[in-house]
Amino acid sequence: MKDKLKDITPFGIFIFFVTGGFLLYLLFTCKSGSTVTDFFMMENTDLAFCDLKMHINFVSEPKQLYFSMPFAGAGCFPPLAYFIYYCFCRLLSWLGARPGRDMDIDEMSYTNLLVVYYSIFVAILILVAVCIWGKNMKRGLILFIALLLTTPFFAGGMSVANSTMPVMAALLIALRLKDAKEAWKREAALLLIAVCAGMKIYPAVFGLLYLREKRFKEAARLTVYGIVLFFCPFAAFGGLTGMMKWLDNVRETMGYCNFGRIQCIKELLYTLGSAAGIELPGLVLSIIPLLFLGLMIFLAATGKDKYRRVFFLCAVMAFYPTSAYRYTLCYLAIPFIMYFMEKEEERKLGPMLWLECVSFTLLYALPVLYGLLLGFRLNYDYYTLTYVEIWLYVWAYLLLILVTVHEFSERKRNRKAL
Repeated sequence: MKDKLKDITPFGIFIFFVTGGFLLYLLFTCKSGSTVTDFFMMENTDLAFCDLKMHINFVSEPKQLYFSMPFAGAGCFPPLAYFIYYCFCRLLSWLGARPGRDMDIDEMSYTNLLVVYYSIFVAILILVAVCIWGKNMKRGLILFIALLLTTPFFAGGMSVANSTMPVMAALLIALRLKDAKEAWKREAALLLIAVCAGMKIYPAVFGLLYLREKRFKEAARLTVYGIVLFFCPFAAFGGLTGMMKWLDNVRETMGYCNFGRIQCIKELLYTLGSAAGIELPGLVLSIIPLLFLGLMIFLAATGKDKYRRVFFLCAVMAFYPTSAYRYTLCYLAIPFIMYFMEKEEERKLGPMLWLECVSFTLLYALPVLYGLLLGFRLNYDYYTLTYVEIWLYVWAYLLLILVTVHEFSERKRNRKAL
């Protein structure tokens, strides 16, 4: 019995709970219908592939893009992201009608075909990103399939076709290529990080890894790539006036603070304070997220464990941006994918690492039993604050606390050993 227990690994636990959760989901869906799926999806409404379709609708008039957005949050992406969406727009508009201007994208003939092949491309990119981290292709394929069955992927990024998915995969590939022997692979890593930053801004924090390793020439080239990919596309999207409008959209988005939004540090504080009857000053709501950002960057810059360093950078992307949604939790998979693929033979794990892996598993696996206890009831009381959202972010913030405590405890232990 003891020998069998020794064979249990965090990877095995993750696969067991994720696949078991999805099988239970299928079982209860066959019994109760789409009510079960409604319970797990964001905002309990039909948002199928909305982030892809919405932005293709917006981009049909490139020069007016940032001035015609229906809300600021939709126009806070840099123009490189919209260049890609514009290419998709052109694929749908050869016969005259353009999405958003002449016809709604859902009414166009080949929209579903585009969505299918976009999803296939993203899935293949994630598969490559996972498998590139290890030599065991079977293990990589199992992990890839399991990830697609998790809450942040299945009921988050993939279901709404958010660009977080390809960015996450590209960052994983870049991190693998970053330390390759071949110069072209290292250069490809720089370009991938620059592209990711050009699409989402926050992946720029991964440039810190080059500074930490004193690879200043590569850091300089990364900066140049980032500047070119960020600023040049503005030429097709309103020029200088478009850039100023984009900045206004970003400032407005960063100023959001809604009750019930627990997906980012700022709005979590506001929600908890309001629930406790405490009105936190705006200065506090602005400073604490910045302190969190500073702490994560400090820990990533000075930490010795490469998995925790990457985790802290991913935590910036998952918890710092205002008006984030659950799909940003997919970024937290990056360090665990690296660990699962590189440490497949490891058996002796400390209690902190076990707690972290179990928390990650409970965060990612579909919480079907939790839904069963609630009768798969829907919660519409507050914007985005679903029952599943509460479950996800309890485990997400617990995971953040555990990894941070682990880092400080390791530092304390190392100081005593000196």
